[in-house]
Amino acid sequence: MRTWFCYWFLFFSVSIFGQTPFECDGNIYVTNVVQNDNVRLLELLENRNDLQFVPFDATFPYNVNSIGYRRTDNLIYGINPTSHILYQIDATGNFEKIAVLNLSEDYYAGDVSPDGNELILFNGASIAKVDLNTFSSEAEYIPTTVIDTAQTIIACTDIAFHPQTGVLFGFDGVEGRLITIDPETGLIDNSSFEQIGYNNNIPALFFNPLGELKGIATDNTNQESILFQFDQSTGYAVRTNSLDVTGDRDACSCPFTLKVEASFRQKEAFPCTQMDYIVKVGNLGDRQFDNADLHIEFPFGFVVTEIVYNAFSGNLLAQSDDNLFLLQNMNIGEGVDSLICKISIPEDVEGFYHVQANLNAINTSTGASETYVSDEPHTFEKKDSSRIEILPLELGTLESHIERIELCPTDTAFIAFPYLEGLNYTWSTGDTTSYLETTEAGNYTIKISSFCDSIEYQTEVWKSDLTLDLGEDLLKQFNDDFSIEPQIESSSPIVSYQWTSDNNLPLLCAQCPTLPLRAKNSAHYYLEVTSVGGCSLRDTIFIEVNRPVYVPNVFSPNNDAINDFFYLQSVPPNIDILNFSIYERGGAKLFESSGTTNNPFMGWNGKFKGQTMQSGIYIWTAILEYPNGEQVQLEGDVLLMR
Repeated sequence: MRTWFCYWFLFFSVSIFGQTPFECDGNIYVTNVVQNDNVRLLELLENRNDLQFVPFDATFPYNVNSIGYRRTDNLIYGINPTSHILYQIDATGNFEKIAVLNLSEDYYAGDVSPDGNELILFNGASIAKVDLNTFSSEAEYIPTTVIDTAQTIIACTDIAFHPQTGVLFGFDGVEGRLITIDPETGLIDNSSFEQIGYNNNIPALFFNPLGELKGIATDNTNQESILFQFDQSTGYAVRTNSLDVTGDRDACSCPFTLKVEASFRQKEAFPCTQMDYIVKVGNLGDRQFDNADLHIEFPFGFVVTEIVYNAFSGNLLAQSDDNLFLLQNMNIGEGVDSLICKISIPEDVEGFYHVQANLNAINTSTGASETYVSDEPHTFEKKDSSRIEILPLELGTLESHIERIELCPTDTAFIAFPYLEGLNYTWSTGDTTSYLETTEAGNYTIKISSFCDSIEYQTEVWKSDLTLDLGEDLLKQFNDDFSIEPQIESSSPIVSYQWTSDNNLPLLCAQCPTLPLRAKNSAHYYLEVTSVGGCSLRDTIFIEVNRPVYVPNVFSPNNDAINDFFYLQSVPPNIDILNFSIYERGGAKLFESSGTTNNPFMGWNGKFKGQTMQSGIYIWTAILEYPNGEQVQLEGDVLLMR
C-alpha cells in the first residue's frame, strides 16, 4: 500500500541556479563527516587494487548523507539525515540548502533515480521519494516488505541504482549480504544473495562507469578502508584494504558516460615475445555510437599480429608490419565490452614504453563527434597511458630463482618461475610448464626462451639430512635447575626453535636452542626445529620430577618435645595430604587426619580415643596430592617406643 505524505519546503534566499555543474565523466564523489558534524566533499580515485581520496578545499557545517548524482543537471543532492534539510552540491564543493523536508523518519541511504527525477531515500523500514524536478511539497512514502520474513531488521546505510537496468542495490549489515529494493512496491529481496562474512555497515555504495558495483567501509581495528567489489549475480565480494581512511562517509557517482580503459595484460615482457593489449569500453549513458574509430599507436617495431577478441566489429586498417592500429566503423552499443589484440615485441628494445588508445565516435543522439582517451586502470592518474617494461632475457631478470632447494622427508620439492606471456619453458625432465614438482634429489635445468633469445637456470634439489634427538627421559629431583640440550644435525641452518609442554605452563625461553628448566612438575617437553629450507622435525622427552616424602620409622610420644608426633615431611613447598591413617596390625583404624606435610599437629600422638597405645609396630597409609593434580598413595609401618 502506498501512502502519500505532504512535505513542506522552506526555500532560502540563496540562489539554487548559480551552482557550477560537474562533468559526468565517470567520477565518484564522497561526502565525509569530519569534526563537529562538518562535512567536506571528496573525489574518490580508484585503481584495481587501491583507492585514494582527494578533498575539495572547503568544509561546511552540515552533515550531508543519502547523496546521489543527478545526470540531468550534473549536481549532487543529499539530506541531513536528522534535520532533513535538502542540499545541493556543485563542482566547486559548495553546499547549498534547498529546502527543509518534513520527514517523519530519519534516512541515511539515498540515490538519485537513473532518470534524474527523484531522490530516493531508504532506511530499511520505508522509502521516501523527493521530486527533484519541481521540489513539490508533495512526496511519496512507501512502507517496505521483505521476502525472507524471518529477518525483522534491515540495516542499510547506502543504496545505488544500476545505471542501465535501474535495479536498486543496498547492503544489509545485519545479515552481511547484498539486497535489492523495488522503489515502486517497497519489496526488499533479502535472500537471493550469498552472505560475505562482513556483518557491518557499508556506508558508501556506487557504480563505476564500467558497471561494477563497489562499496567502501572502514576497518576501525587496523585504521584502514575496505574496498568491496560485488558480483551482481551472486553477491560474492572481493575485498582489498587501503591505508587511505576517511571515516564516516557516503558516496555517489555519474557512470552515465562512455569510458575507455586500456592496459597490457602484464607490466613486463621480453623481446621477441607476444603480449595482449586490452581495450575495455563502457557505454552506460543511454547513447549509441556508430562509425567509431579506434586508433592506437604502438612503439616502433611493435606489430599487431592478431585480433584475439572484438565485440565491436569494424574494419581493421593496420598493416602486418605496421605499429599503427586503426579499427574503423565500430558500433558501440550500451553496455561494457572489450577488444583484445596481440602485439609482437621486436628484438633489442629494452626499456619503458607508453601506449594510449583514442576513440573517435559519432553520438547518434546529437550527431556530434566525440573523442575519448583511454585510461590505465592500475593507476590513480586520470586518462594516462599504459606502461610496459621490456626486460632483457638474462640471468637476474627472473628474481624468484632459487639455486638450491632442500627436499624434506615425505615432501615434494616445488621449483617455480614466474609465468610470463610469450616465453617458452622447457625442463630437463621434458616438462613445459613454468614450475616443476619432484620427490627426487638431483640437478634440474630449465630453458626459458623467446623467439630470439634463451636463458638457462639450474636448481639443485638435495635431500634433507636434518636429525633431532632430545635424548632419554630424565628423572630430576624437585627444584633442581637443569637444561634440555637437543642433539641436532643439519647441513642447512636451523632458523626456528619452538619448545612446548603438555602442562601448558610458560617456558622461560621457548624459542631458544636449549631449554632452561627448574624441576617442579613431571611433564612432556616437545621441540620442533625448522631449517632454512623449510624442513621441520619434532621430538619429545619426559621429565619426571621426584618430590621425596620423608617418613620416620620410629617415634617416642613421651612429651619430651622430641619425636612426640608421627607425621610426613617433605622439602618446601608443602604437599597436600588428602588422607593420613594409622592402623594396628590387626587392621583396626586408630587415627585419621588430613592437611599438609611438615605439620606435626596433623600427625599421630600415639593415642587412641585418649588412651596411650603400647609400644610396638603400627601400619600407616597416606594419599598425597601434588600441585599439578597428581595423587600418590603411600604406606608403611612405624615403631612406637615408650
